[in-house]
Parts: sequence; structure tokens; C-alpha cells
Amino acid sequence: MAADGQEKTEQASPKRRQDARQKGQVARSPELSGAIALFATVLTLHAALGNNGLLSYLQLALGSAHLYLEGQEVAKASREALLALLRTVGLSMGVGCAAGLLASVAQVGFLWTAHPLIPDFSRVNPLTGAARLFGLRGTMEASKAVLKMIVVGWVVFVTVRAHLTDLIALVTVPDRALLATLGGLLYTLCLRVSIVFFIIAVLDYAYQRWEHEKSLKMSKQEVRQEYKQSEGDPLLRQAMRQRQRDMARQRMMQDVPRADVVITNPTHFAVALSYQADAMQAPKVLAKGQDLVAARIRELATANDIPLYENPPLARTLHKEVEIGGEIPPALYAAVAEVLAFVYDRDRGHRKTRR
Repeated sequence: MAADGQEKTEQASPKRRQDARQKGQVARSPELSGAIALFATVLTLHAALGNNGLLSYLQLALGSAHLYLEGQEVAKASREALLALLRTVGLSMGVGCAAGLLASVAQVGFLWTAHPLIPDFSRVNPLTGAARLFGLRGTMEASKAVLKMIVVGWVVFVTVRAHLTDLIALVTVPDRALLATLGGLLYTLCLRVSIVFFIIAVLDYAYQRWEHEKSLKMSKQEVRQEYKQSEGDPLLRQAMRQRQRDMARQRMMQDVPRADVVITNPTHFAVALSYQADAMQAPKVLAKGQDLVAARIRELATANDIPLYENPPLARTLHKEVEIGGEIPPALYAAVAEVLAFVYDRDRGHRKTRR
């Protein structure tokens, strides 16, 4: 249940997932990385033992054990066996670490965050610690540990029982056969344990992903709240849009005195046009509006001695198809040219009258 009492039924939003990732909250199973690392180590160790002759060195050392301790063969074989062992173990551990690192990257990708390092005093709270210990996660961790112990014990028991006859017979076999038998049994045992750990780890990873997705779910109230935070409050956005419209209308009205003509409906629409032959390819709409805005455009035009031309179809078409600051389309050239011709004739008439 959510903090506000609403059930978390909605899938996590991209923002919630990103915030959780930045905090290091991702679906990851350390068990899977450890199982893959163990599996790679066992395979590499087995391959190295078969290729670099370590088993032969050990066999030689044991086979020469009946010689005097100061014998050169024993010392040489022991040194070579030790060096080969160090090289083999180092190589195997390196491959295992690399495999575990790749498994971690495959689960969560490349992620670096210092958020988990920030001190959180709630973690040292005994009550919180007890809740984590006896909660679902604590129960799952304890169950995994018990399951691994039981399964590993069962695998060891089954493997040893299957080779019990061979183990008893080792007391009568030569040293070389002893090492070969013990090495093969140990490899079989480690391989089976690795496979069991891998299966458990896959199941654990599936559980971690399920739990992670469940923890990220949101209530409807949280979805609405996140939308408000990302998009802004609807009332505030509406007020901002209204202010932007008012500012745009104010700038538009300031351009009306520069118009050459205002085409009217006559009362519902008004469109102010300007045309400068040396600077424009076609007449441009400086302002437009309807009803109260149209009335204000007509008032400004009258106050600045800009002619009003009544042409309802043309006024409606210009208001609908041409944005403020845009040039008229070629389909309206003829109609607008007729209007401008009227304006120019009017201006010439006014100049003759003044003379």
C-alpha cells in the first residue's frame, strides 16, 4: 500500500526508474555473479590442469618421495609444481573475477553512484534492522542459505556415494592413479556444485527482478503528482499560456499602426496587412483577430488613419489560413492585389485633395 493509503497498481514511470537507478536501486542478484564466477573458475582450473602439466609435476613429486629429501629431482619437481600451481590458480581466479564482473554488468549495465555510501542512520536503528531481518527479504536470504547448504550436502553425498568403491580401492593403487582419481572426483564435485549454485542464482535473479518491479510500482496519486512535478501545475500552466497570449497580442497591436490596410468582416474579423515591394515577396499579416480583438484592431487603424476594407470572405480566409507574421499564399494574390490597388488609389486621391 502507498503512503497515501492507495494501492500501488500502476507500472513505474521512466522518471521513477531513472531516480531509482541513480540511487543504486536495481534488479541485481549477487548470487548469479558469484555462481558464474565459480563456474568459470572451475572450468578454467580444469583446463589448465590438463594443459600445463601440473598433474604430472605432482605425480613426479609423489613418485620421488621415497628418495632422499636432499635429492635434486624432488626439489626441482616441487618447485615446478608450486609455480605451476600458482600460475594455474592465478589464471583461474582472474577468469572467475572477470566472468563475475561481466555477469554484474549484464544485469544492471554500467552504473556508478555514490548514493549508497551516504550515511543513513535509519540503518542502525534496532527496530528497522529487526524489521529487515525478519521481513520478506530477510526470510528469503535465510532460505537461500539453508537451501544451498542442503543442496550442496546432497550433491556431495550423492557424488561420493557413486564413487565410494573407487575411493576405497585407492589404498591399493599407485600414486599416479591416486592423483588422477582424486582430481577427477574433485572436478566432478565442483562442477556439480557450480551448476546447482547457478540454478539457484537464476531463480534468485528472477525473484530480485519481481521484487524490484513491485517496489517501483506507483499509486494513481503518485502518477498524478509526478505528472504535476514534471509538467507543472495545470492552473499555473494555464496562467502562463494566458500571459503569453496577452504578450503576443500586445506585440501584435503595436504592429497595427505600420499596416497598409485592415480587411474586415466587417465586425467579426479583422486582418491587418502590410506590403513593401522592395523588402517583401508578398503582403504580410501584421495582426489578426475576431470579435473584441478585431474591434481593437479597427480602433487602432482608425486612430492611425489606416484604411478599412470590407471583404468578409477574404477576411475569414486570411484569418484562418495565414499566421501572424506570415505572407499570404499565392492563391490570394489577386484578391489582395485588388485591395492594395484600392488603398493606393485612395492615398493618391488624398494627396490630390491636400494639394
